[in-house]
Amino acid sequence: MGSAAPVNAIGSARLLRNEGRPDLAAALLEREGELANIKTAFMYLRLRVYLEDSAALQAAIQRLIECLPDQALISVDYLKLLCSHAQRACLDETWLERLAAKSWKTAKQDPSVRLAGIAMNRRLDVRRRMAAEGAPAASLITLGLNCMPWNVPCRWGLRRQADFIDLLTPFAHGSNTIALVISALRDDFKDYCAEESLTWVTTKGGHQTPLRRDAQAFWNHNLGAYWVEDGFARLRQLMAVKIGNFRAACRREDAVFIMGKAIVDFPARPPVEFLETLNQALEPHTGQKRNRLILLNKQAETASQHWVDDWTFIVNCPFPDASYVWFDDDTADTSEGLAFEQSYITAIMHALSGWGLTTAAPASSAALSVPA
Repeated sequence: MGSAAPVNAIGSARLLRNEGRPDLAAALLEREGELANIKTAFMYLRLRVYLEDSAALQAAIQRLIECLPDQALISVDYLKLLCSHAQRACLDETWLERLAAKSWKTAKQDPSVRLAGIAMNRRLDVRRRMAAEGAPAASLITLGLNCMPWNVPCRWGLRRQADFIDLLTPFAHGSNTIALVISALRDDFKDYCAEESLTWVTTKGGHQTPLRRDAQAFWNHNLGAYWVEDGFARLRQLMAVKIGNFRAACRREDAVFIMGKAIVDFPARPPVEFLETLNQALEPHTGQKRNRLILLNKQAETASQHWVDDWTFIVNCPFPDASYVWFDDDTADTSEGLAFEQSYITAIMHALSGWGLTTAAPASSAALSVPA
């Protein structure tokens, strides 16, 4: 990539960012920056990720892939970040294939890029197998309780490219308690992100992190004064968009709700009362007394899958070991990380197949195996 940075654009964008206007900084780089330049592209990508505008981020990643040179050495840190967010942004296979091809020369020389490239190609292989043998045909709507039910299905292709925009809901990012999820659904998000319910704390890194005063939710994707100032105005505007997405998604005929960190001791104790409460809270939004639910329990000791009834599928999915960090790309892209993620998405595909929400029922879970 070009060695000489466009000083005026980068300098002006950096000044805007430091003055608390990352939105103006991103717009300036988009308008005046040379995105084939590594420094400009890196800064632009980070700004777009920070601003959490899904449509703009998706378009930015596509443009950045187009700007990458063919078969050239590319900055390792930038390339790894681009690979990570290209997968999370639900880009279709053709975009990821282009990115993999343009990363090949750098991957040959750098082990960490090679690891990221191998992981991306393995996820692509699973996508191709699903396309041939039974691709997902559902709207996976996350109910939290953390970011995992949003991010992992996205990077394995279980959501459509447009769903990265339309299915970004209030529970997709950050952390929520189950009590808050139920309350928000019952009250139609009336006080979920109201100004009077919000406060902020300072992280060890010196960043302002918004959270609810009752500590039932915090939004670690929205750090800094940009999201906190003016009575959390931008956070509340973003949440209004996400709430609108949730309301529209709930009316889709192929809606499936997925919840992570669900503490359910099944089959020992069937979660009858919990399922009744959750379905009652969802009914005003979906118009249905029963809703398709996938509950993911990482606290289980052993991996297993269970149909509770025709509407509810529980996946006991313990982490590979106590040190596993699912949101760290260097961990997720290892063979152990890939095996864990694949068991996770294979279980989800099993549920979708049981509901008839695939293009064709896979012959078996082996159809989603990935070669070593």
